Amino acid sequence: MFFEYEIVGSLGCRPVDYPRVIEMVRKGMVSLDAVVTATLPLDRIGEAAEDLRAGKGLRTLIVP
Repeated sequence: MFFEYEIVGSLGCRPVDYPRVIEMVRKGMVSLDAVVTATLPLDRIGEAAEDLRAGKGLRTLIVP
């Protein structure tokens, strides 16, 4: 498979809710600016893991 996506959410959210939330974000109805603490390219994923272990960057978005 060429395009694989995994969504990891917080407790209390049902998997059935993901498609609706994704569509709301896509349409601009919900902003993730207040939720995402950093955005890093895929080649810096190790840095994101180190930040997580250090208690920084709790919600880092990794982009291809």
